[in-house]
Amino acid sequence: MKKSKTILLIFVGCVLFGVLLVSGYLRKYGWWNGRDDLKFGVVADNGISLISMSWERRMINVLNVDPKVEVWVPGGLSWYQSDKVKRLLIQEGKQNKVSELFFYNFGLKPDKIFWLESKEDWDKVNNLWWKIGPINGFQLKSKEKIMLVKEETISKDLKDNRELEETLFRDFSDNKITEEQIRVTLVNASEMSGLATWLALRMEWAGMSVMGLETSEKLLKECQIVYSSEEIRLTKSYELIKNIGKCSEMLSKDLGGVDVQMLIGSDLAEMINYSSYK
Repeated sequence: MKKSKTILLIFVGCVLFGVLLVSGYLRKYGWWNGRDDLKFGVVADNGISLISMSWERRMINVLNVDPKVEVWVPGGLSWYQSDKVKRLLIQEGKQNKVSELFFYNFGLKPDKIFWLESKEDWDKVNNLWWKIGPINGFQLKSKEKIMLVKEETISKDLKDNRELEETLFRDFSDNKITEEQIRVTLVNASEMSGLATWLALRMEWAGMSVMGLETSEKLLKECQIVYSSEEIRLTKSYELIKNIGKCSEMLSKDLGGVDVQMLIGSDLAEMINYSSYK
């Protein structure tokens, strides 16, 4: 009887230990289901890269930014050559702005950020395992063998770069966001002319459908997101919209046939620092 209790205690202890390991793994890395797109942002001494791994497309797309091409660095830092971004963010203590950097320049926020010496090292096993975990890394490497790799380099100015816009929409839009087909309208309630158009373009790169752009006569201090249902609020599209800025949220059944309306207030305009982009 005593032996049975000891075995039971050992079993329970092993189960609890396993639960702790799994929960710790999920907190640190998350769990990739093997189907959704994965987006990586690479910030290295020799520039920055954007990687999209899409199992639906059977594609790995790598977009390198030439070291001398300038990217827009948020947080009041303006335009800098891509090979100076890593050192700049570290020196200024603004590493937390890197996710916004990728959204403002390329229309998406990466699932993981890789800080490396060389951007070419992103797919080394040790880097993948360190960033996304051994289980996710093993799964990704096993799929990588049967995926087509397409690599491009941006060598032109990012502003009004039509080739870049086509590449982002074609190769880097998120499949899940595209499939959700969330209809969005943007209302510019700030003093920054053109801000809604600028933001709409980045949402479209991510795969969203921006149905309309409006300008409000009434200026707002705080940005606001209005959504049509709780189901919409659970979508990946809504998550991306919500993470653009610290906006208040409100449910409304009367949105005129769209799913989400975003009112851009002066606080969001200041946070984006759109004036420095122009």
